Amino acid sequence: MDQMENFKNLYDEYNWNLIAKKSLNGQTINVIHEYDKLYSSMNTNGLFLYNYGAELNLIKK
Repeated sequence: MDQMENFKNLYDEYNWNLIAKKSLNGQTINVIHEYDKLYSSMNTNGLFLYNYGAELNLIKK
C-alpha cells in the first residue's frame, strides 16, 4: 500500500466518522447520499458495510 492509498483510506475513514455521527443524531435521511459516495472506496471494509446496511435498514431502503 503506497502513501497516497494510505491517505485516501484515512480520508475515507474520517468522512465516515463524520457521517456516522450525523446519523446517530437522527440525520440519516440527510446523509445517506454521503454513505453512497463512500461505498465505492470502502466496499471491502466489513464495519463500513455493516454500518451502511444498518442505516439503509433504518430508513427502509
